[in-house]
Amino acid sequence: KHHLSLPKGDIPQNKVFPLKYDSLKFALPTNQIKSLLEDHLGDIKVLSIFPDNIHFNAQRIAHRKLPVQLNELITYKEQYTSIKTSIQPDSVWVNGPENVVDTMTKVSTRLWIGKKLDHNISEYIQLLIPDLVKSQVNAVLYQNNIERVTQNVNKLPIQIIGMPADVNIKLIPSNTEVYYMVPMSE
Repeated sequence: KHHLSLPKGDIPQNKVFPLKYDSLKFALPTNQIKSLLEDHLGDIKVLSIFPDNIHFNAQRIAHRKLPVQLNELITYKEQYTSIKTSIQPDSVWVNGPENVVDTMTKVSTRLWIGKKLDHNISEYIQLLIPDLVKSQVNAVLYQNNIERVTQNVNKLPIQIIGMPADVNIKLIPSNTEVYYMVPMSE
């Protein structure tokens, strides 16, 4: 007795038959693959194969376009902030077993960690694609425009909207200060 394996690749479809009509359960008669084994073995003749049928389940392949979710953990240096972030592409096509792909809602990136950032970022980040699922895109370009900011303050009047004409209200104070961060370039 010898244990042999077929070379990697697809088994011709005309060698496999479904066990039931419209079923994903198949059987491969081993006498159908004798010639495949003999081609692989050269001058060796295969006399018999046990068991006489190989049973297996197949799965439908699903194709789906999913958004990419950036997985990041970032802190900025004091007086710096992100002005604009982007990932390219922002979505990818995946394919794989229907029961896996149909449950997917997104494709996440590996965790990208940045600490006390004070400069622009432009890096490729790997995608986390589940086993048995494939995508032609394995990484996305992450760009983060970081800029120094300054604090600004504006004094704004407080107004009452929709007050009846016969009502008189005096607001104390009559204005308020609004603080906000502004990029240095603006």
